[in-house]
Amino acid sequence: MTRTLALLCAAIFVAETISAGRGENAAMAAADSKPIVVNIEKFIYNPNPVTVPVGATVVWVNHDIVPHDVVNPDKTFKSKLLEKDEQFLFTFSQPGTYHYICSIHPKMSGDIVVK
Repeated sequence: MTRTLALLCAAIFVAETISAGRGENAAMAAADSKPIVVNIEKFIYNPNPVTVPVGATVVWVNHDIVPHDVVNPDKTFKSKLLEKDEQFLFTFSQPGTYHYICSIHPKMSGDIVVK
């Protein structure tokens, strides 16, 4: 019985992952187990937008050689200046849409949608 239950759980996880990949964001299916990564590269936040469940942690990683930050204009979260390969983590505890920018390069922007 235990093996059947494990196989059923695995099948449900795969189906949910495939479904999330077709829909809003594949990261949503894995949000419960590990942080969702937003890469900062070539002056772009990627992926963007990102949809996550309440309680998910998002980690932004700067891959550019110039510093960037992650700033929510509502002051819900704000990183320090991130040098190359530095990261910033934030856990979203409330539903909503969270817009963010790089305060040094304000044309860089992104959104996290928390459901």
